[in-house]
Amino acid sequence: ACRTVRAAGMRCGVALRPRTPPSAALHACIDERLVDMVLVMTVEPGFGGQAFMADQMDKVRAVRARHPHVDVQVDGGVNVDTIEQCARAGANVIVSGSGVFKAAGGSRAAIAALRAAVDDALRDAAAAAAA
Repeated sequence: ACRTVRAAGMRCGVALRPRTPPSAALHACIDERLVDMVLVMTVEPGFGGQAFMADQMDKVRAVRARHPHVDVQVDGGVNVDTIEQCARAGANVIVSGSGVFKAAGGSRAAIAALRAAVDDALRDAAAAAAA
């Protein structure tokens, strides 16, 4: 499927539900540069407002460590209280619905906090890699 997407000139992403581990086939597709982004679901898909599943950060760390070039996205329960875990684990693409639109400080403040956490983590990771 990834080859078909690529042949059509599009970027390709793969989503992993909480109970789905990164497979050897996924790693092979990423190694062949057929996958641009891996979405790690941090809730069971289908319902907004679910609690963030912190145990999914192990999956984010594993994908980031093995594939530093691929975008790693998190979706589900991401808000100003959980963003640092996501960013420090290696997520660089963030989806936050309820975490933005239901934020106590307003959506603009929530978006600024989410961006700052990811920017800080990326800067720290780059500094660590250069050291």
